[in-house]
Amino acid sequence: MPTPGGIETRPIGLDNTAVLLTAQARGVDTALLTEILPRIEAAIINQAQPAHEEEDDGNT
Repeated sequence: MPTPGGIETRPIGLDNTAVLLTAQARGVDTALLTEILPRIEAAIINQAQPAHEEEDDGNT
């Protein structure tokens, strides 16, 4: 994504298969995880973007 400071990259989603397989291997309740994973993914992907500092236009 182009920004005033250059190009910024952001993830577009999680690899849910990898998350579930890792959780299963660690003994996590995967039924519970499948219920909450969409909320976790949304929180990660849609986290608040840091405000870019305004450029100094020399009028300060």
